[in-house]
Amino acid sequence: MDVNFINSLILCTKAILEEVVRVESEDIQVSIQQGANSFEGNGVVLKVEGDIEGNIIFDLSKQLFSQIALAVAGETDLWSLAESREEYNELLKSVVLEFGNLINGRIISTMHMHNYKCKSYPEKAFYENLEVLAPRTVTTIIIEAKTKYGNYNIYITNKNERFRENISIILYDIIPYISMPIVNYYTPKGFFFVKTDDPEHAVRVLQNKNIDFMLINIDSLKNPVQTIIEIVKYRPEIKVIVFSTEEMFASFHGIKDANIVGYISNILPQDAITRNLEHFFELQGIRKSERRQHVRVKVSLMDNARVSFVYHNKTISGDLLDVGIGGLMFALDNNLAVDKFEYGENIQNIKMVIGKRKIAVNGTVRSFNGKNVNIEITSLDDINRDLLSQYLSESLSTQMSDV
Repeated sequence: MDVNFINSLILCTKAILEEVVRVESEDIQVSIQQGANSFEGNGVVLKVEGDIEGNIIFDLSKQLFSQIALAVAGETDLWSLAESREEYNELLKSVVLEFGNLINGRIISTMHMHNYKCKSYPEKAFYENLEVLAPRTVTTIIIEAKTKYGNYNIYITNKNERFRENISIILYDIIPYISMPIVNYYTPKGFFFVKTDDPEHAVRVLQNKNIDFMLINIDSLKNPVQTIIEIVKYRPEIKVIVFSTEEMFASFHGIKDANIVGYISNILPQDAITRNLEHFFELQGIRKSERRQHVRVKVSLMDNARVSFVYHNKTISGDLLDVGIGGLMFALDNNLAVDKFEYGENIQNIKMVIGKRKIAVNGTVRSFNGKNVNIEITSLDDINRDLLSQYLSESLSTQMSDV
């Protein structure tokens, strides 16, 4: 979403609050995340349709909500009109909906000014209700601000930027020749992999995680039928794709108790293996073009992972906290004094050192809380993407070894 549109939305919200309740907005921060929950529990939801399909949600502190209601109601004594607390709460919400109409007019002008073809209207008000405002599959821009009447947050959701859930896969006893191109190709597409050759570990993962597929190499198994049956009985709906030589698979008469959806010869060239796997995924309704959430993993202290880049002619560095194909977060070194990172600002040549891996990416600032910086990765070349994909797979497998 256009940064200028976000800045205009901030300005018009500040102006409305100054006009209605004569309060100033301070310490404004902008960030981006998947999904959103109400932190304050009071506010108004604007429905947006058109180029943006979603909501603009004003989540207000209880005191600010009440001040807006009093200002909009004017001389009207809401308590005198209510016969119960519940009725008073409904009157509060109806009055705050009028505030929604006021700010909606400004927002419509802002959207048109930035060439968004949209219409919007106040859909509902909520009071003392800590609800889920957007599911984790929806990208949400968050504007946070402080006033003398408490904090308020603005959540902007756009269903046109919706992501599907991850696809999770166990790679069971798959040799690196096969596993590496699979991990490199599919991790950037929102798949995550757990590698194991231990049936007990595979069972623990299935019992604790929602795994979609198991890719298993049966050539090295003494009793492949029994191994698969013992693993998948804990998750009968899991789909199994078998890797094997043709001779081994020919003697493998199938398993009624396992949902085997495909066979791939493990002596095929790497690109042919990837194409075959893509075919079986598509048969299960999974398209490579679908946008999925990227996995973010917490970085182990053992990795001694560092981040560095040049920002406004100053070298910035810090400890990497988490990372994924879609972004990274790091903690600034204590000796660095940085007042702010501008939301939406582009940063080139961000260098990460994770163990023995050196990875370079470009990114955009998404949030800064005075210590931690969250950056969306906007581009990385094939070599760096493969290095990062391999690290994510290894890290996930290690973290889940104790599941």
